[in-house]
Amino acid sequence: MKIVKLVCTLLILSFATTSVVAQDIPLAALKQGIMSEFKTLPVQLDEETRMDKVEVGYNEVVYYYTLVNYTYDQVNFPILSQALRPNILSIYCTGEAMEGFRNSNIHMLYLYYDKNGELMGTIKTNTSHCEK
Repeated sequence: MKIVKLVCTLLILSFATTSVVAQDIPLAALKQGIMSEFKTLPVQLDEETRMDKVEVGYNEVVYYYTLVNYTYDQVNFPILSQALRPNILSIYCTGEAMEGFRNSNIHMLYLYYDKNGELMGTIKTNTSHCEK
């Protein structure tokens, strides 16, 4: 039951974490908007999840999350990833707020760590994952 709650929480968070509206905004402004949006990190998002930081590179935004109640061995990340990935792709590929990121071919990378700081897994998306 706890893993179901975790999946539901992370699905909701995948919708909420990128609130910068990016349609025809220059790349530098997109990056600056992201950094200002997340300047108060880390932040506990709920009882299961902490957003630790966001990094912006040349063509990539990286989100770092910690699943604060789980160790690597307690979560089957491939199954969790299968549950999260369709929603992450949907937001990236069709979300109005993501249009500028798609137009600039900015990749999104989500890194998930366990409560001990061990990398559990990653989910990455970019325009090549969107239906044309």
